[in-house]
Amino acid sequence: MLVPKISHLESPGHLLLMTRFGALDLLGSLSGGEDYQSLLPHSESVMVENLRIRILTLEKLMAVKEATGAAKDQQSLRILRRTLDQRRADAD
Repeated sequence: MLVPKISHLESPGHLLLMTRFGALDLLGSLSGGEDYQSLLPHSESVMVENLRIRILTLEKLMAVKEATGAAKDQQSLRILRRTLDQRRADAD
């Protein structure tokens, strides 16, 4: 297994890593020039074992995928929309 270097993690590119928790899909930057600070209000904190990480909210993730126009992102939007609908129904 290859271990990513700091330069890989700091790059604006795309990384797909395999971790002991499963696949980890990382983007160094988003189209539209959004950076870490501008995305913080659109993220939530979650615990993975003893590690607290921030992830995009489902709504923001959907907006990011809609903006890419990539076929694989468009396919995943159907699942994400159903997930969001289910979360909203459960909250009512």
